[in-house]
Amino acid sequence: MQAGSSAESGEVQQKSETRSNWLRAIGLIATLVGIGLFSFLVYSVGLDEIAANVDARSWQATIVEYLGGRLSAETFLKKASPEELLTEAHAYIGIKSHIDGDRATALQHLQWVKEKGRRDYTEYGLALGELDRIEREP
Repeated sequence: MQAGSSAESGEVQQKSETRSNWLRAIGLIATLVGIGLFSFLVYSVGLDEIAANVDARSWQATIVEYLGGRLSAETFLKKASPEELLTEAHAYIGIKSHIDGDRATALQHLQWVKEKGRRDYTEYGLALGELDRIEREP
């Protein structure tokens, strides 16, 4: 029985590593063409496709709900638990607000990430990149 568990564990780890490598590659491509990873994923894969591949009770599903407009920013922030997820929530709110044309809200949330966010989260870098894009806008 343990051998099966070990094999399953190895398979899960391999899938996780494959996903991580895939996301790094997409992030590099997105950076090279001047858009954020978030925008690239949403526009190339689509929220419905992402939602179909995550557990409906997961944090990732909550992100998809917010991005799809089925959840307010306030509710999204309240669901960001444990507290470490606030970095992700503020980053996604900031990026989505920028895409939606709400520069003031975007700056507020992206600045929060810059000042208080977890630097070891991918979304920290995404938020700083988006902040840089906003600051370079005419």
